Amino acid sequence: MPGKWSNQKFDLFIKPGFHLDITFAWYMSLIMDGLNKVIVLFVTATIANYISRTLFKVVFIFMLYEVMDFWLLLWNFKQTKEIYWVMTIAVISSLLILHRKHGMKLVK
Repeated sequence: MPGKWSNQKFDLFIKPGFHLDITFAWYMSLIMDGLNKVIVLFVTATIANYISRTLFKVVFIFMLYEVMDFWLLLWNFKQTKEIYWVMTIAVISSLLILHRKHGMKLVK
C-alpha cells in the first residue's frame, strides 16, 4: 500500500553528518534483530553464570561484541569497518587469555 508510514523513508541514524534514507519498517526490523541477539546472549550469560564462571566470561565477551554491533547499527548503519577489526582482535585476544588462564575447564 503506497503512502503507509512504515514504507516512508527516514534518516534515523545518530552520527552527525551521516545520511542514509531507509524505510521505517526495515529500520525497525534491523533494530529488533540486533536487540534480539543482545537479549538472547544476556539470558545465555545469566544461565552460564550458574554453570561456570569461565563459561559466563566467554558468553559475556560475545554479548559485548553484539552490544557494540548494535550501537554501530544505530550510529551509522555499521559503516565503520575498522572498528570491526578492532572488535574481532579484542574478542580473539580475550578468548585466548581466558583459555591460557583456565584451559578447557568451562564446567565446574
